[in-house]
Amino acid sequence: MSTIEVNKITPVDGGTTVQIGESGDTINIPAGATFANAGTMTGVPAPTSGVAASAIDSGTIATARLGSGTASSSTFLRGDSTYAAVAAGLTLISTVNVTSTVNSISMNGVFTDDYTNYFFVFSDVLGGIDNQPIYLRFKDTSNGVLSASVYDYVNWGSNTSGSTVADYSANTSAIVLANNVNIGTSPTDGHCNFFGTFYAPRETSTTRGNPSVATMNWQSCYSRGGILYTNQSSATFDNGTAVGGIQVYGGGGGGPTYLDDGAFRIYGIEGS
Repeated sequence: MSTIEVNKITPVDGGTTVQIGESGDTINIPAGATFANAGTMTGVPAPTSGVAASAIDSGTIATARLGSGTASSSTFLRGDSTYAAVAAGLTLISTVNVTSTVNSISMNGVFTDDYTNYFFVFSDVLGGIDNQPIYLRFKDTSNGVLSASVYDYVNWGSNTSGSTVADYSANTSAIVLANNVNIGTSPTDGHCNFFGTFYAPRETSTTRGNPSVATMNWQSCYSRGGILYTNQSSATFDNGTAVGGIQVYGGGGGGPTYLDDGAFRIYGIEGS
């Protein structure tokens, strides 16, 4: 066995390709050595079952040779060397828990350019006065409350007594998430649960007041007097201001008043 000690190997006579070994040969890179690739590497086979691929610190691998399908920022490489679409996921952005009486809660700076749409879950929400609504208002990117008459909303649903529930308003100063909530003393009374979506709250180029554009959709359920209420709701925000956050509060006065309980979570929707 011979050893050649050189610092560089180049093609002869102006060629552009250097071959190492012949077909069927094994080229060994010993333990402790580093294979540093600063260019483009092609023809790298997919790892076989039970064998991990070696780490490559730099350079570009021709992804089209790694399997069927197309590589992109919205796909991932599966174990069988084929590509699959990345499913949209949720990233928790903010949590606020209320365990004693406050006037309102604020979730500031939750809407950024990192996500287009957002999912929210508000659970066990309890106001402080019987038969008062739970409200939501948006806040601008400087955390100022947007309280002008710029909201339209519709709550539509039913209850276990067979009655239709309808509550709506246009050009009002806040969105009613749920109306006439009874705080009660029974475990089945009062606590409201909501989940829904905020759509493009940072968008300013489209008029949100357009009836075809919903700033938010949500579903709610709660009990009052032993009767279960459920609603499907939508709201628009009639203003070109970029939205940065929200304020939630209970009714019973001329402004944010009485919020006694609740867990509030907002998630960014990946890939939306």
